[in-house]
Amino acid sequence: MLTVLLALIDTPEEKKRFEELYYQYERLLYFIAKQRLGDVHLAEDAVNETFIRVIRHFDGIDEIDSPRTKRYLVVILKNVCSDIYTKQKHQIDHPAGDNLEFIADSRALDSPSSQDLFFQRFDLEMIQTALKSLPDEQQTVLYLSVVACKSREDIAELTGTTIETVKKRLYRARKKLREALEAQNG
Repeated sequence: MLTVLLALIDTPEEKKRFEELYYQYERLLYFIAKQRLGDVHLAEDAVNETFIRVIRHFDGIDEIDSPRTKRYLVVILKNVCSDIYTKQKHQIDHPAGDNLEFIADSRALDSPSSQDLFFQRFDLEMIQTALKSLPDEQQTVLYLSVVACKSREDIAELTGTTIETVKKRLYRARKKLREALEAQNG
């Protein structure tokens, strides 16, 4: 599969860097995917899809051997695993499909949030505890937005969702995080 992935990359320098990235993290990603999905073939598919998504944004990876890169890859993998799991479950449970309901006003989703200032009042430990209470997909979009500094378009592409879904998840994640912090703070 590495040969196919390398064919998607243009320059020899990038191919060499990607090969290094692949060999550095492929086993870890496979191990995580196998644990999450419980199937060897689905785990292989998840790892391959993760690397395909990484190739699209490979220029955003500065260092190959860094905790930030490792976390970035794991976040993408977890999202891919969630997509695969949902797809598998959806095929069994709901062959006709479901509609997503629109919950938040799009103007509220597009406007800059004053919640960022709110979070400055809390210490790191409180924020980490509150973050752990969020669902995986909300943790993922917050991480990609705040830590990895990815745009909504990039996050949508990396997570395999639409920009509207990313906006909703960011809005809901910030709201739930604020509520969790308020509950902890009293």
